[in-house]
Amino acid sequence: PRHSASGYLSADLARRRAAVAAPDPSGTWAWLQRTATDDVPTDAVLCHGDFHPLNVLADHDGSLGLV
Repeated sequence: PRHSASGYLSADLARRRAAVAAPDPSGTWAWLQRTATDDVPTDAVLCHGDFHPLNVLADHDGSLGLV
């Protein structure tokens, strides 16, 4: 099924955080949830369903890319 970006992010993070005791003192997860948008490309894209911080690339200008 198709999911909105923010819906997928919320569900995936909730599932992952429920599986571990992981405090988030820096507020990273809250920031991701606040800044996620429902804007998705009109073309189909492949998502391997393995969203976690090691699959995020950050550039020196602050832009982010998800692997």
